[in-house]
Amino acid sequence: MLVEGLPINWLGYPGSRVIGGYLVGYRMTADRCVALCQLYATCHAIDFNSVDGSCWVHTTLQNKCGAPIPTNYVYHAKKPPACGNR
Repeated sequence: MLVEGLPINWLGYPGSRVIGGYLVGYRMTADRCVALCQLYATCHAIDFNSVDGSCWVHTTLQNKCGAPIPTNYVYHAKKPPACGNR
């Protein structure tokens, strides 16, 4: 599972997730999940699960900058700016 094209300056982490996201929907595409996050200034990052199409948004910088956890079939992506060395 790959996001077709992340927006400019976004960072992508295939095969990982970050704790603390809010579920916003199932049966979505990765691109739709990213587009949804782009619509809201309060969305800092997403986790997309390609098995069930679930989209999880991160609405705090603390969640956005959490350590990525290796997870099969999940893609974590975050808006700029980057979080330290991650």
